[in-house]
Amino acid sequence: MIENIKIFRSFSTLLSLSMRHKKSSVRALGCLVWRCVAWAYFLPGPEDTRETSLAHDMLKDKRESIWKILMNVVDVQNGVAFIAAILGEENIDTSDALSRIICVLSNMLTRQTNVVDVIAIMKRISSLETAEVPWKVTKLIMPAIFSADPGLLSVEYRSLSVAINDMLLSQPPIEDVRYLTKEEVAQEWVFDGMIKLWKQTLANLRKFDESEVSVS
Repeated sequence: MIENIKIFRSFSTLLSLSMRHKKSSVRALGCLVWRCVAWAYFLPGPEDTRETSLAHDMLKDKRESIWKILMNVVDVQNGVAFIAAILGEENIDTSDALSRIICVLSNMLTRQTNVVDVIAIMKRISSLETAEVPWKVTKLIMPAIFSADPGLLSVEYRSLSVAINDMLLSQPPIEDVRYLTKEEVAQEWVFDGMIKLWKQTLANLRKFDESEVSVS
């Protein structure tokens, strides 16, 4: 669990530099490193019955600060992985989980490259399927990031894109996202939020079609 917010802020400031790099593979690598941060965030915390109400509130505030950053790092299918992790958490408040996935989907729609993933996720979670979808938080971690033989640590800069593409193929797929139950979808605020997301998605598709026409 991430508990030292000062260290995290310093880390996130440095990591944000990679997100503005001119080389796309470096930006993608930055997203994958954020996946490791998400792994630490979603790890179950220790249950301490002696924890005071004040300590609990302080920890909750720290986690909320971290989440506000994570929920905006949704490129390179990070959004897919985060939604799978949110819905796969145990002992979580359902309303909070649903609110978070709607926010993540909305943030994904701010970039045209994420529209296909949003459509796939929306189609899946609203399908009312009842099959169980197993989830392990370790799926957020890509061993190749920490490996040298073979792995990222032994890759030369000019070959970085090849290593990144290989890692992207092993990330959590859409199939790791849990289906929403009929009761979850039937909640008025959830249903309205989904309709709003579909409208935003269609608007983005129209913009994409128009840009294709203008280029040709």
